[in-house]
Amino acid sequence: MSSAPKKTTYFSNGELLETPPVTVRLSRFIESIYFFFGLYFTSLFALDSYAAAQNSSFNVKKSGNQYNTRSRWGGSSSYGGGGGGGDGPGSGPRRVGRIDDIRGATSSSEPRCGGGCGDKQPGSMYTMSEVPATDAEWAEKIPLMKEHLPKRMLSQPPIPLAVYRTIDHTLLTTPVTEAQIDKLCQEGRDFDFATVCVRLENVERAVANLKGSTTGVACVVAFPEGTHETAEKVREAKEAVSKGATELDMVIHYHLLKEGRYTEVYQDIVAVRKAAGPPIVLKTIIEASVLDEDELVDATIVSCIAGADYVKTSTGWEGGASTQHVLQMRIAADLCGRNTKIKASGGLRTAEDVVKMLKAGAHRIGTSNGVKIMNEIDEGEILEQGASHAVS
Repeated sequence: MSSAPKKTTYFSNGELLETPPVTVRLSRFIESIYFFFGLYFTSLFALDSYAAAQNSSFNVKKSGNQYNTRSRWGGSSSYGGGGGGGDGPGSGPRRVGRIDDIRGATSSSEPRCGGGCGDKQPGSMYTMSEVPATDAEWAEKIPLMKEHLPKRMLSQPPIPLAVYRTIDHTLLTTPVTEAQIDKLCQEGRDFDFATVCVRLENVERAVANLKGSTTGVACVVAFPEGTHETAEKVREAKEAVSKGATELDMVIHYHLLKEGRYTEVYQDIVAVRKAAGPPIVLKTIIEASVLDEDELVDATIVSCIAGADYVKTSTGWEGGASTQHVLQMRIAADLCGRNTKIKASGGLRTAEDVVKMLKAGAHRIGTSNGVKIMNEIDEGEILEQGASHAVS
């Protein structure tokens, strides 16, 4: 005879409740209606409805908006406090229904983060409170974080309507002519891609071509091997930024990661991050196709903690990206609670490929087939794959 399922319980001000308070449910419903119509009318009367919606104070996904930052029932107005108390979900602002508001019965046998994982972060499970100082500490603490990895994402990410703004239009073969770089940049400008991605020797020309556009220039670092000395990676990063690159796609020392030499991998990323701080966007290429599942998660966690803005699947030289890679990387990145995003790259040639990666959790797409993909999307081939329910 099967046991009865555990009953969902809720916490508010340290008290256990069977259901959320009626007043909370009612106020959340009214708020939802208010924000829906606010966003609708904001975009309806704007010349650029996408930009207006993205920047609107009614956009609940935009960080810093009042809707996200004010306290929720059972929480406080700042992280680290609240009415839950003890091991309950009372720390931090949150909405009814989020995972840290819904708990079953706790027991002493449940896994604890202890001193190895650290503080909870908004929108995540657990993170390290201190960066490990040795490979042994990394080897001890990463598995503690992995204990809290969910088996799957709690919800499917929405596909952005502006798919073109997820694309890094790429040309990394050698040699290339100036005419090829000019064509790449003109396509980037015409389709308003997020960036064009080129090698260091082509950055200056790409920047000149794209002046006055909203398309940035990404430059690869230590490409494609990732085995360069850290000092060389730093030199490449600084030179790329000095020439006008706005984003860096850096290949990590994935060979060392496979040997468990986490400290060197971490320090290598940190050095480049320090050499090219914000607003320069740093993406770490982990070469997912040569990593096993554990190594994939390890590489993602180390990249997040080292300060990467994106973790990227592949160079394309050692194999391409898979939806399973992206899914595992997205879950691991979300666990770290540092808003690190995922870039899928390698072997993405069609609109269908792109939609699959976005559904799996990718935020950015690296491809040399950006024009073909956008033409397919314009022809409506993407709609049956799920973009019809997308939100920006």
